[in-house]
Order: sequence, then C-alpha cells, then structure tokens
Amino acid sequence: MDLRIMVIIILILLLFTGCTATITELQAAEDIAVFYEQLSPAKGSIELLATSPYRSNLLVLIKYDTLKEVSFADLLLVGKNGVLSVASVPITEKMVLNKIIYNKNQIIYGSLPVWKENNETEPADDEVVNHNNYEEKKNQIMAINDDKVNGTAVITLSNWKIIEEDVTITRGFILVLDQKSSAETIKLYNESKEILVQYRDLSKGKVQETEFIPVNELPLPTTLQSEEIEDIQFCLNLEAKDEHLVTCEKEVWEDIIELYNSCYPQLTRAHLDSKQNQKIGIIIRLQNDRTVQIVQNHNDLFNIIWQKGSNFSFYSVTSEEFKKLFTKYKELF
Repeated sequence: MDLRIMVIIILILLLFTGCTATITELQAAEDIAVFYEQLSPAKGSIELLATSPYRSNLLVLIKYDTLKEVSFADLLLVGKNGVLSVASVPITEKMVLNKIIYNKNQIIYGSLPVWKENNETEPADDEVVNHNNYEEKKNQIMAINDDKVNGTAVITLSNWKIIEEDVTITRGFILVLDQKSSAETIKLYNESKEILVQYRDLSKGKVQETEFIPVNELPLPTTLQSEEIEDIQFCLNLEAKDEHLVTCEKEVWEDIIELYNSCYPQLTRAHLDSKQNQKIGIIIRLQNDRTVQIVQNHNDLFNIIWQKGSNFSFYSVTSEEFKKLFTKYKELF
C-alpha cells in the first residue's frame, strides 16, 4: 500500500474513533504509517480497532492482516516522537483478551466478536450473554462494527470490588486499570446500558499476557550491506544438539546478500511455527547485536527471523532461488 494512502486511511480511522491526546491525529497517522512501512516490507491491510489517550500519549489497537491471511493484534504506544513501543500477538480463532503491565498500570485490550451476514455460528458462552436474545446481541455488535459507542465497562475484581470505567467501543476496546487490580469479570455496556459482551473467569488463564517492546529495541528488517556483516554461517540441524556450522567464505557473501535483498520487498510477517523444519539455515551476524536467520521450512518456503538482543521478528518468503542455493550448499555437510 502506498505510504500516502496508508496515512489517509489511518487518519480517517483516528478521526472516526474520536481519539484525544496531545498529539494530533495527522501526526499519529503519519507515524503509524511509517512504522508499518518498516515493520512489514510486503505490506498488508490494517484495521483500527480502538484508541485510548494514555497520559500524554495515545494507545492505538490495530488488527494487521498480511497478504497470506495471517493476522496480528498490534497495540501501539504513540507519542510526539512517533511510535514508541509495540505489543504484538497473533490473532487466532479463539477470542482472547490481552494484558500488559506498564508504568504501574494494567492495560487490558481486545476485539469484539465479529459477525458476517451468513455466519450462523454462535459464539462461546463467555462472549455474549443471554443467548435467548442471540439475534438481538448479534445485531447490536454488528452495528458497533460500523460505528462507535461511548459505553461503560463494569469490572468485577477478584476481591469482589466493582469499578466502572467509561470506554469507547468500536471494533475493540482498551481499558487502563491500576496495576494491582485483578479483574475477574469485564462487562461492556452500550449507551443504553444494555450489556453487549462479557468476559468471565479472567483469573483462570483467559487473558494472554504480553509486553511492550520499545521500537528502538525491535528488530525491524532492512536490506543487507556487506560492511555491516560480521560473519555468515550455514547451519545443519538448527537448535539441535548435533548442530553443525560451516563458516562461509567472503566471496560467497555477495551472492547471499544479493539474494536476500531481492526477496526483501516480499518479506511477510508470520507467526512463529514451533513445528517448522529447521534442518538447514543461514545465520547472518550483524553489527549492533543483530542476527538474521534464513531457515528452509519446506520446499521453496523460507522463514526469515530477525533478532536483536532477546527480541525477535518473524517473516516468511517464497523463493525458488533460495531453494537452489540451499540445495547447493547442503553438499557442505
């Protein structure tokens, strides 16, 4: 997606949700668009789920869909100097809330159930209350998918204390609570005080904990330059006890760099696949504590793993040329 088009789309979404913070909607839109240009070279589509002022900054919840139908829930902390931090989790079929402990606050966020006109599947028991009025609830939440509601969140804590928070409900919501608060149940109400959604038994593992990663510590992918590379190795049986490494001669570097850079615009954000085939890979060690792993998953599908310190970013790419290269260098082992 063209950067200017992305800025316009995000700006419209921010204006639609009526976000209020010390940064302007246009500034936030531009900063978010630039961030996604860096985060995902292959681009994708974004859907703004919710916004919430946070101190002098802005919390922005975005659903990001890749061209390969992989989705992420990205919570961005946006300030005057751009996107400051991001918390990213894969979106799966099971609806789940996410929680971050940050600056003595507990930030709970998630998306609402989404229905399509032909979707006859009833949601799980803890998603929508009063199944006798299933069609009514379905219509109410479908309306929110196209509008916003200045609603109320009623939170029952584990000590049975009940607190109420005003919350803007669009396609999702963001709640900021005290760090010591332990939410057991969250109920969302519309402007007419009608309950829309409830989340129960939150203390029993139904909230996925994640954390903010400062953008300056995030391993954002780039093209490769030979002068920033410390060494390149081929590896057999990655992460196994019988791992074998072969250091590449420098005359081989240029072929690997050129091939990677040709694939760079197609790098697509991916979920970590713990079952992936990791028999052979290329490890590229860069300056500033960064590493790139190119791992053959199967056939011509490759996983590209960027690492900076203890943080990782995962991508996938299809490359017949990488397949040929890996076939050639398997002979080293």
